[in-house]
Amino acid sequence: VVGFIGNGARLLVGRSVRTREPEAAEAKVSQALESFQSHYRAHCLDQTRLYPGMETALRDLHGAGRRLAVLTNKPRGFSDDILTGLGIGSLFSGVIGGDDLPTRKPDPAGLQRLVAEARCGLREAVLVGDSTVDIATATNAGVDSCGVGWGFSAAADLRAAGATQIVGHPSDLVAGLGRRARS
Repeated sequence: VVGFIGNGARLLVGRSVRTREPEAAEAKVSQALESFQSHYRAHCLDQTRLYPGMETALRDLHGAGRRLAVLTNKPRGFSDDILTGLGIGSLFSGVIGGDDLPTRKPDPAGLQRLVAEARCGLREAVLVGDSTVDIATATNAGVDSCGVGWGFSAAADLRAAGATQIVGHPSDLVAGLGRRARS
């Protein structure tokens, strides 16, 4: 299942169902997705935690005047609940979930929209991500990317996907992004 993560819940559930039943009808996938979303809605914060050092890094970046935003393939409602539940929602000036636009990552539309809303140029923006889908999104938008080596994908995979830089700890984000022009 881990290999199915990163392109939205519909693909995750569809791939999971079709691993067991290759010829499963779309109606079965839709039913499984509805069940998944119902369960996730009730339990999305049960095991969700920030990585050690991440809250401090986010607060430091926000305090330094950096505009922070979230671009995720996760549905917007879940994203808002998670950010609020973790106590960090107020740090982000924008959130685009997987159901906010007709396309999702790695399509660049969401990232381009967040950059426009932040009133900064693509050259000033950096997409920080932990998956090769994130790196592809940045590349597709013409934005630098910073791969984080503690998340979903291994640093070597992020590097191979074309990450502009790789950091090994949340504190490295503050140091690395602090050298860039204010955005």
